[in-house]
Amino acid sequence: MLQEDWPEVEGTQGVTAQVPHTVHYVWCGSKQLRFQHYLGLLSAELTHSMPTLVLSNLTDRHPCGSRGLLGTILDLLWIDGGVYIGENIILTRRPQVEDNLSLWFAFSNTSSDLTRGVIYSTRGFDEGRKQGYTKDIKSSKPSCVSKESYNINRNAKCIVLSDDNLYPRDIMYAETPFAEMARWLFYGKRAVPRVQRNKGEHTPRIAHFIWFESVEDFYRGDFSFAYFLSILSALYVGGFHSVYVHGVTSPEGYWWEELQGENVTFVPTQQPETVFQHPIGYASRTQASNLLRLVLLYKYGGVYQDNDVYWVRRVPDSLLTYPFVASLDWPRRGEWPDTINNGVLMAQRHSHYIHLNLATYVNYVDTVPGRFSLKGTYRSYELHPDTMLLDNRLQVICYLSKCHPTWKPVHQRQIALDEFNRRGCLSVHVTSPKPAAGFENLKALRGSTGMYAKIGRKILWKSGRADMLG
Repeated sequence: MLQEDWPEVEGTQGVTAQVPHTVHYVWCGSKQLRFQHYLGLLSAELTHSMPTLVLSNLTDRHPCGSRGLLGTILDLLWIDGGVYIGENIILTRRPQVEDNLSLWFAFSNTSSDLTRGVIYSTRGFDEGRKQGYTKDIKSSKPSCVSKESYNINRNAKCIVLSDDNLYPRDIMYAETPFAEMARWLFYGKRAVPRVQRNKGEHTPRIAHFIWFESVEDFYRGDFSFAYFLSILSALYVGGFHSVYVHGVTSPEGYWWEELQGENVTFVPTQQPETVFQHPIGYASRTQASNLLRLVLLYKYGGVYQDNDVYWVRRVPDSLLTYPFVASLDWPRRGEWPDTINNGVLMAQRHSHYIHLNLATYVNYVDTVPGRFSLKGTYRSYELHPDTMLLDNRLQVICYLSKCHPTWKPVHQRQIALDEFNRRGCLSVHVTSPKPAAGFENLKALRGSTGMYAKIGRKILWKSGRADMLG
């Protein structure tokens, strides 16, 4: 990663030559390395040019944050010298350390943890004063400040973060000094990431569907009425000029025949069986579909949509100028801050985002559901937010009796079907029930009321099939 120059942080001031070019980071307890810890390690590397990370076990065992552990840290510094940084600490710039000062402290004045801070040390400092150092370390004048205090006064040499989880989304677009510092550490740039429109090449108005039989939860041997409505919605509501259905064998049945004469083409497509020489597995057709949709969009561009997606508005031309467009999913998945629902994806040919996302499949394993689709797609966004547009109005996901608009605050993301205003989104993605109520067959649609019935009738009317409604 290329790092943008930031002389005030990278430190033209420097530390005394007697302080060795070594950084000590003590990891205490059994826990996950989180984003805030990672930022701390990056700050040590970028402000002190730490070339490598060496892991070693401490033989002395003391409780985390205790005076005993602080004594062990001072023992390390007495032998090796260098810079110590505690957990949840971010170095923001190098201090000026006088040549006649053997130790320089900056610790949190609000935390009871005696190891949350930074120490600059020469080798072989006055060991006789070690007890005094452990007593005085909290009263040293320089202190590590909270990110809120740093936003007010950015002259502090270090920031101490709380134990609350910090995620890239928290610093991605925030206009604060702390977010600027965190972006510089993580992305290499201080500015808020912006995806660049490609005004020379637009996303083509073509829609891709995948027909792997076991992927269709309501597959009963024939191409369904609900799938028929989904394709018509792409052509006559979403504004796509062509539809391509990719699969091993062509769909069959009455509703597939009804599409003959429309701009719908079946494309014989082999189901992926491996990715980077890792077997996907014959039974893992969902994973094969997740991979294939990325490959199709990278090669041809356009939109991919699941067969339970129904367009309710035309896709505006302005959205086609972005290299990749996706939207968030609504359920929380463990400790993941968000995930991306890949039921609707829009991309220009040779999208850089897709290239980066496909590269993650080099480590593919088929053991964690959603790891390389929902979570992996979001992870690629976290790492490269300037390669895609996150537009939550691209789709709204409706599950059972509720719709979940992810552009609203979390506490407002469950809206009853009859109360949801679908004009706020471009498409409705019905993940359950399958098919949507009223989409079981034409007779069911004729006798239905409610939001899905209105969507289905609009699709038939727009496609010139109003006579089907009787």
